[in-house]
Amino acid sequence: MHREAQISPENKNSLDFKKVMCRFCKSENVVKKGFRRTQRRGKQQRWYCRNCNRSFTIDRGFLKMKNPEHLVTMSLDQYYMNLSSRKVSNSLSNYLNNEATHQSILNWVRKYSQKVKPFTESLKLDLSGETYLDETEIKCKKRAGIFWSAIDGNTKYIVGYLYSYQAQNVKDAMRILKTIKDRQQTKFIQTDALVYYPTAMKKMFYSNKLGGLTVDHIVLNVSKTGKHNVKIERFFKNVKERTQLMYWFKNFRSANAILDGYVIWYNFVRNHMTLGKTPAEEAGFAIDLGKNKWRKLIEIATYFKNHAP
Repeated sequence: MHREAQISPENKNSLDFKKVMCRFCKSENVVKKGFRRTQRRGKQQRWYCRNCNRSFTIDRGFLKMKNPEHLVTMSLDQYYMNLSSRKVSNSLSNYLNNEATHQSILNWVRKYSQKVKPFTESLKLDLSGETYLDETEIKCKKRAGIFWSAIDGNTKYIVGYLYSYQAQNVKDAMRILKTIKDRQQTKFIQTDALVYYPTAMKKMFYSNKLGGLTVDHIVLNVSKTGKHNVKIERFFKNVKERTQLMYWFKNFRSANAILDGYVIWYNFVRNHMTLGKTPAEEAGFAIDLGKNKWRKLIEIATYFKNHAP
């Protein structure tokens, strides 16, 4: 039985967005004041703040966007379902008479992955602590980049990941282990026989009082056992299917933003074939995101950012 994910500091019941607050001074002393008419998004309700005497529209994550919310979020979903940015652009043009360029699609992907990431990473979820960690090569600028990733065995939730422009090394192994340590109470971590893992595990999880590791380290040597780290390998297969369409990442910063969005999509948007629901839902995330999960995630992330104490 999973406990409900914590979404502090705000109460879940406030997620109906009925509470209107001034975007500038945070006052609730506001009244409706006509509409802002836009070419593509229709009428937007305007508000007037009696405290700072400024007019504003509510920011639900799409402030000043020219295109409607459903079109932007549909593009995000299609992009992570393995359509190239050019194919998404062509689809919008052919069926919705929209002229968003492929570069606009990529800009939306990068923008909204960074907008949602702080919220999803702040969640306290009910994870099993049975962690499977591995790394794979994803090229950036035709050079080898290493994508480290760790998955929770029971919920299939990606608990930590890291994209590095360096070959495998102890420092990066420690960085990915730290994200796991900060995210959950870990029972064990299973890795392959990469030589850097034992050193990184000792530096991150060794206790002088206990005289050993505080977390079990299970090493799966494929060359000896013939067995693979199947749970994380399936995730890597999905990532590679997406990135292979691009041949390679063109920019390291952009690569990180795109991978951020992919992990969010994998954890919160895409139903896992085995689970029949998203890994986040399996891990206790109880907020109903509805059918347009990207849109709701963006709205919630924006709400918490704007209403943070």
